[in-house]
Amino acid sequence: MEENEEKFVSLFSNRYDNNLKIYANKVMSDDPFFNRAYIQSNAFNLEEFESICKMLNVKIYLYAYKEHKELERYGYILYDKISTLLLESPYLIKGIEHIRIERVKETKEWLDVYSVAFEDYRDEMENRLRHAKELELYTANIKDKTVGCMALLSSKSLLGLYCLGILPEFRMLGVASSLIRYAYLSSRERNLYLFLQTFLKDNLLRYYIKRGFVQMYIKYIYTKAS
Repeated sequence: MEENEEKFVSLFSNRYDNNLKIYANKVMSDDPFFNRAYIQSNAFNLEEFESICKMLNVKIYLYAYKEHKELERYGYILYDKISTLLLESPYLIKGIEHIRIERVKETKEWLDVYSVAFEDYRDEMENRLRHAKELELYTANIKDKTVGCMALLSSKSLLGLYCLGILPEFRMLGVASSLIRYAYLSSRERNLYLFLQTFLKDNLLRYYIKRGFVQMYIKYIYTKAS
């Protein structure tokens, strides 16, 4: 799952240091998902990390597999946690018949939803998507209107679900569930396991668990206090 997630991040961010595993996108400079570094051991070089952040002039978030309260001594705070969930009970996902899911090759309609549902980095996302050939883009449509989006990325035995976004006026209508169900059916056809992540601040963990996902692990996300 980590390999799949890192592969996805690398499609939209540049890697700047092999030892520290720093990913950054200077255009999406305040995005906590695409600007990250990994604390992989107690030997993590915080001084070197901060030096690279200063050079890049980008806010890089520290991702860790356990709590690091000692970072508080250096002015860091726990920003959020990100949960990784695996689909184990797909029968709990209900699709809506009148919601049509389509794979798209042209990015315009997909970006129309993404740029509203998430931060409006449309031009940068469009530029990056031109080179992300292995990424599968899907839209959810009601009649002739595109109302939802998602991206799928496969690697080894896994299918990662990313960028699940719904236009605000079409939320709570089963659009997200329909997209997730489509992703599950796609994973089943390919004999892959479906997984996704969610920031705990988004308050969607319970939503996914009720739809058959099981939390596998969490990562702690730290940032320098303002």
